[in-house]
Amino acid sequence: MLALLAAVGGMSLFALSLEVHFRQALGSRAASAQRRILKRRGGAVLLLGALIACHLADHTSLAWLIWFMLLAVAQVLVAFVLAFVPHAFGWLARRWG
Repeated sequence: MLALLAAVGGMSLFALSLEVHFRQALGSRAASAQRRILKRRGGAVLLLGALIACHLADHTSLAWLIWFMLLAVAQVLVAFVLAFVPHAFGWLARRWG
C-alpha cells in the first residue's frame, strides 16, 4: 500500500511539473522553473521510494514486476483525475507550487 501511495504521489508531482497540468489544477497561476524542477525531483524520490518498498516486500524479480505494474496503475489514476477533476490536485499544486 505504501508503494502504491508513493507511486501515485510521484506521478502526480511529475504531472504537476508540466505547465498545462499545473494550470488545470490551480487556474491561471504559473509555476516558476525552480518549482517545476523541485516537483520533478520530488516525483523521482517518491518513485524510488515505491521501488524500495517493493523490494522490501518481495524478492527482486517480483519487486520489479510489481513496481512496473504500480507505475502503470498510478499513471492511469493520475490521468483520470486530471481529465475529470483536475482541481483535486489543487492542494498538491499549492503545496509544491
